[in-house]
Amino acid sequence: MEEKVPFGLLAKFITGQGTPEENKWAVEWIELSSQNREIYDQLVKIWERSRKTQTEFTPDTEKALEAVNAELSRESKQDFSNTAKNSKLPRFLLRIAAVLMLMAGSWLIFNQIQHREEIIMTDNTGKPMDVRLPDGSLVTLNTGATLRYPHAFRRQKREVNLSGEAFFDVSSHPEKPFIIKTENTFVRVLGTSFNVRALKNEASVVVTVEEGRVEFGSVLEMEKSGIEIAAGETGILEKGKSPSIASTRDDNYLAWKTGILTFHKAPVTEVIHAVEKYFFVRIQSENSFLDSVSVDVTLYRENEAEMIKTIEMLIGFSIIPKDSLYIITAESI
Repeated sequence: MEEKVPFGLLAKFITGQGTPEENKWAVEWIELSSQNREIYDQLVKIWERSRKTQTEFTPDTEKALEAVNAELSRESKQDFSNTAKNSKLPRFLLRIAAVLMLMAGSWLIFNQIQHREEIIMTDNTGKPMDVRLPDGSLVTLNTGATLRYPHAFRRQKREVNLSGEAFFDVSSHPEKPFIIKTENTFVRVLGTSFNVRALKNEASVVVTVEEGRVEFGSVLEMEKSGIEIAAGETGILEKGKSPSIASTRDDNYLAWKTGILTFHKAPVTEVIHAVEKYFFVRIQSENSFLDSVSVDVTLYRENEAEMIKTIEMLIGFSIIPKDSLYIITAESI
């Protein structure tokens, strides 16, 4: 029997209105099969293109249908009809799904306007989670991160609040700066991509720019200019101090997002620290010999057991699981 497509759940996930638990269910359904991923990708495409045609919100199903028809008509002039024919998801079902998406999404947004001043997204899925903002910007949250943003940005600026770590791919709107606030810092941009690490248990806020430039400084001095961080640079700000450009850059700063850690002639202690920092796997060592060992290795988060086995083979010492962590013993393998 063919599994039903959870349109309502997908609508909440795509429009950024689902609860953490609903978002987790949506991610699990999407990753069940390539067909589910294909359905999701097509719905996202329709949703994003259709919403651009609406400059004002009106909870009207007829307008939602018109927007979908217009989008499908536009797509058919390109290559979408071919995609639909080849897809396992029939075209008529895709049309119905898109209408449901728009209706559900519009109602959710309307409900937000009526009952809440802001949207709060927390990643409790155990893996990176994408959040699409009202201006089209894409934010990828690391596990445990919380993002707060309004249902609609003001005319003068786009402002969000972050606790934890996230990667931002900001849509370019030169007339409307994009501002991220953490507990003690701010990042101001026009359009670029960068990573912000603002964990409560860490003394520093770290901003690494992938593309473009950003302004970075203390939230207490937002009226003044912060330091400018260019692509390839990392800015650091400790509480009570001035921001500065780091002398070295962590090449694995996006490992939490990519799931890959790469090292070249790195001390084993550095490898272990990075695994704990980016993959949330706790490792303790009872072996002081490791301080003098350097390795070349690439580690993948996808398979934790294989990752631990790789480290074990590299160092030549047994690693045993104990409670919620791993222990590197002094016993040779």
